Amino acid sequence: MTALLLGYEDLDRARTFFVDALGFDEEWEVRSDDGHLSRLHVRLGDTVLMLDKPGAHNVLSPRVAGESPISS
Repeated sequence: MTALLLGYEDLDRARTFFVDALGFDEEWEVRSDDGHLSRLHVRLGDTVLMLDKPGAHNVLSPRVAGESPISS
């Protein structure tokens, strides 16, 4: 299995991209007390993407890191 941790400011939009556009399956999500999506795991085959807010676990967004498949 391959697991990658990616940071996105807009996790709802990232979920739409990975699930709806690329065909990943959503495994689970975590929501903050105010109902906002704060963490999401999606899977495609043996690859799991752990999508989190930038700054969590020192993760950078793809935009800040220099590569962005979608707006982060």
